[in-house]
Amino acid sequence: MAETREFAASIGQRLLWLMDRYRGSAGALNEPMTWRLRGPLDIGALSAAVDALIERHESLRTAFLMRDNQLLQVIKPPVSAGLAPETVCSGAGEQEVLAALEAETGSRIDIGEGPLRIRLWRLSPTDHILCLNIHHLAMDRRSATVIADELAMLYSGAELPPSGWQYAAWAEWQRDRMSGTRLAELRHAWTDRLQDVQVPALRQVSEAAPGAGPEPDCVLGERQVSGLQRLAADVSAGLFAVTLAMFFALIWARTGVREPAVASVFDGRDRPEVADTVGFFEHLVLLRASVRADQPMTDLIAAAQAEIDFAAANGLPLHLLPPAAARLGGPDGARRIDDVVFSHIVCLDEPVEFSGLRLDHVPVSLERTEERFGLRVLFAEYPGQLVGMFHCAPKVMPSWAAGFGGVFSRLADELVERPSATVGRTTLGAGLRRV
Repeated sequence: MAETREFAASIGQRLLWLMDRYRGSAGALNEPMTWRLRGPLDIGALSAAVDALIERHESLRTAFLMRDNQLLQVIKPPVSAGLAPETVCSGAGEQEVLAALEAETGSRIDIGEGPLRIRLWRLSPTDHILCLNIHHLAMDRRSATVIADELAMLYSGAELPPSGWQYAAWAEWQRDRMSGTRLAELRHAWTDRLQDVQVPALRQVSEAAPGAGPEPDCVLGERQVSGLQRLAADVSAGLFAVTLAMFFALIWARTGVREPAVASVFDGRDRPEVADTVGFFEHLVLLRASVRADQPMTDLIAAAQAEIDFAAANGLPLHLLPPAAARLGGPDGARRIDDVVFSHIVCLDEPVEFSGLRLDHVPVSLERTEERFGLRVLFAEYPGQLVGMFHCAPKVMPSWAAGFGGVFSRLADELVERPSATVGRTTLGAGLRRV
């Protein structure tokens, strides 16, 4: 019989656990996956698929405990999830289920017991809602894709390819890489890169004001996206480098900081063995730039790509940077080095297909913690479309960033029409620095 095994938690898990313990609200770190399944559902096949998924990925049966000031992963042996549908009465059944779903996704997962709760509601013989409520310590955005794809394959009876590393093996590899002489080498590579770099100072308010909501503030259409992709290809860069360069230029225009530094969320899967492993790999890295008014935007884009490549190859999480990084928040250390976060994700938006079923994602509203970053920008890349969202913490004046989306859209148009334009000759040079 398989036994429970214990391993040290990864670097990222330790940091996330502290956030959950000291800053998390009830369901702040829940990452629910919810689907409405329409059609004749084979409960037995779904139950077997869920059990096989849990057996395949140790992260889905890993609890956490603190012992002697060390956070441990406690990997439990696989057991059946015992999936059974909860039948609800017809009529008001849908509202009843949606209320139950909201309660499920908003309640804290006891990570000391395990990271996963599964609920299945039956509205009718051909209408079900499935919820996999997973703690963030056990998964990230890539993990969600792996779970959805493999669950669909297992339900259809397909045989999965051999799995790669389990998460605990990667955590051990990362621990060796981020310690001793190797850690010193990774930090040394940052020494010169931290010179003259500064986290932008965001405009503050004397009293807490409502933060900007998570509504898209910028939508770039197919014409703009294809034009920016051509521009990126001309300088051997990706679309992430284009949006990052645009953001660096915007920060320069709004704050006057010529050597801005921002944090960014990276995938962290720096080994091919974990490409399809479920677990928490994401971490924050530092990205920096040097912006000048006479600098061609194409040069800034190429520099942004080089910065992305360096951060990916170096792999050093932001909180392990050399001590000199602390001064990036100003001489008094008033700003955290992750006060401004810019991320770019690629969303293939491919539907999940279950054999004989129609699947629809069920949106749930999650009670998140108060925005911990001063300014958080996320660009989601879809086929032919870029959607940008700007989130402000209550301490940052929302009007300060209110026009960012419009500026991004105008700047995209200008770059498509005049790819050789310098930073100061774009819309950013038209007095925006005083806005």
